[in-house]
Amino acid sequence: MSYRLKSTSLDIVNIPRDTIEELGWKIHDDVHVIIAEEHFGKNNEFTHNTISIERVEDYNKYMEEEE
Repeated sequence: MSYRLKSTSLDIVNIPRDTIEELGWKIHDDVHVIIAEEHFGKNNEFTHNTISIERVEDYNKYMEEEE
């Protein structure tokens, strides 16, 4: 699926409602936005940046299970 990128200075991440429901998340859940560089090839060269969105509740639960 392809979406359009928009920006806000309000610390809000807008995700389509269908996607939120598919993930089992709720509106107003706290999330982390993670920016990462991708590297590829035999010289491990930089190719592009990515953004991941992770629900804080899920991350904290995972970290507790790992301890």
